[in-house]
Amino acid sequence: MKSNKNRLTILQLLQSVLAALIGIQSEEKLKEAFEKITLGQIVFCAIFLVVSFIATVLTIVNIVLAVST
Repeated sequence: MKSNKNRLTILQLLQSVLAALIGIQSEEKLKEAFEKITLGQIVFCAIFLVVSFIATVLTIVNIVLAVST
């Protein structure tokens, strides 16, 4: 089990994942994140990103439907 000193904070985790998703993550930061990330953080981030994606798609669809009627 990884100690708390070697774990990423939630903010660091989200920054790292979002930077990697849009392609601006440096290789050094990527390696650092992989060394410090835990399974719980991966699960949290995955759930957060899926919920955010679904909410975004639903919002866009509702806006488009409201404008088209």
